[in-house]
Amino acid sequence: MEFDGGTTSIESLLEDLKNDRPAAVDLLIQASCERLRLLSRGKLAGFPRVRSLEQTDDVLQESLIKLERALRSERPTTAGAFLGLASLQIRRVLCDMARRQARRPPPGPLSTDPVGNSATDLPTEDLAAFHLEVDQLPDRLREAFSLWYYLGLTQDQIATELGCSVRTVRSWIRDAKIQLAERLGNPSP
Repeated sequence: MEFDGGTTSIESLLEDLKNDRPAAVDLLIQASCERLRLLSRGKLAGFPRVRSLEQTDDVLQESLIKLERALRSERPTTAGAFLGLASLQIRRVLCDMARRQARRPPPGPLSTDPVGNSATDLPTEDLAAFHLEVDQLPDRLREAFSLWYYLGLTQDQIATELGCSVRTVRSWIRDAKIQLAERLGNPSP
């Protein structure tokens, strides 16, 4: 998987990280920054109440700080593992922001919800619960679901990253959706 127009692959940067090259973490973050910005923007859209107070770059900045810390102790060996780790950091930041937002006093009577009340808008607490439940999925389901949901990869891309068939990826994503729906009290995903 390539991030900067084809000159630096994530795999070669991960190899540098494995070999403890000093600039490897910085180069990984630089190479993936724009992709992670897009992912942060997309995931922030799923948090309408958080989105009203936070910007994409706020989510990105906190996520990159957490990612840099995580890379000090974890050494992902594949692009999929790296993206999964990055996705986890974005998810954690959004959950933290949702919790902070939930602790704020409710808006006054004159304020309005800028997004509106559609059936797909979940309360902040429910969104935080959703993201926490994703963390509880079995490893393969969580990995496939995270690559699909948080990172926006296609099923074909996920199959390539995980070294399995597209049919297997579909099955894992379906099973993850079913488990999440059951855990969150909604029997039909």
